[in-house]
Amino acid sequence: MNKNVAGIAALSVFLFGSVSTGFAQGVEGPNISSILEIEQYGRSIHIMAMLLIGFGFLMVFVKKYGRSALTATFLLVSVSLPTYFAIKGLGVFEEKGEIEQFILAEFGAASLLIATGAVLGRIKMHQYLILGLLFIPFSCLMNLS
Repeated sequence: MNKNVAGIAALSVFLFGSVSTGFAQGVEGPNISSILEIEQYGRSIHIMAMLLIGFGFLMVFVKKYGRSALTATFLLVSVSLPTYFAIKGLGVFEEKGEIEQFILAEFGAASLLIATGAVLGRIKMHQYLILGLLFIPFSCLMNLS
């Protein structure tokens, strides 16, 4: 029984390899712009990890405001990214690629989190929302270049 499974596995690998090479011969190689998009996507995922894990869970160690700071971090990130895209969607600003806009939105969220550190623990949760909604339009204005 074990020999049959190994034979079937070897046969399936051989068949899959021969079929996939036939498909790959008709496809052109990746161009530079698609490779750059993939690299930008990787950067955007790393920036998002920095926002949520780096900022968020670092705030857990603040003595008095640990859990509320973590909640405020997640709340600000979840408000700032859609706000950025809503403002960019108005068509007033220059059009850029989707991934590039996402990276700029993440930088806006990161600068918002840095600015929020000044008022951490002094304002209520609904005021964090207002802070995010007021901060992000100015971040869009700074990214006009």
